[in-house]
Amino acid sequence: MVHGREILGIKNILAITSPSNLRPIRVLKKLGLHFKDERSLSLGSSPIRVFSQYIA
Repeated sequence: MVHGREILGIKNILAITSPSNLRPIRVLKKLGLHFKDERSLSLGSSPIRVFSQYIA
């Protein structure tokens, strides 16, 4: 996160995972990302969870 903010100038980090991937979801939360939305990318596809963190 520090590299993204300080070196690359990134202001917003987004991550996606499937709802059943509990371990990656825990890692994202430990990194400071927050659940934002759950959606399907196309009709009939499995849902994904979107996590984000705004970096000031």
